Amino acid sequence: MWACERAAKEAAVRFSPEMDRLKKALQHFLHQNVYRHHRVLIMSEKARRFVTDLYNAYSGNPAMLPPRFQEWSKQTGVPRAVADYIAGMTDRYCQDEYRKLFYPFENIL
Repeated sequence: MWACERAAKEAAVRFSPEMDRLKKALQHFLHQNVYRHHRVLIMSEKARRFVTDLYNAYSGNPAMLPPRFQEWSKQTGVPRAVADYIAGMTDRYCQDEYRKLFYPFENIL
């Protein structure tokens, strides 16, 4: 690791005052209209629930993990293996796994 102090008292590169003002206005707009939009918040909560529930299910029964992650859990521990497995999931795969575990009869008919 490097220990290096910066000699410059101010930023070497920065936006012009006008560009900085525009950037701040855009950030404010995005926070108000995109990041904090009610639909985004609903989807974020849904994703949090999916990940939390999958983590708890796999941690409680690591035999449900694919064989590769069961082996990984022997080296790193179940919590790390479960976290790694979930971290590698796409959104669609996460939704499908959630459906399989918590709504197993949904697609039978």
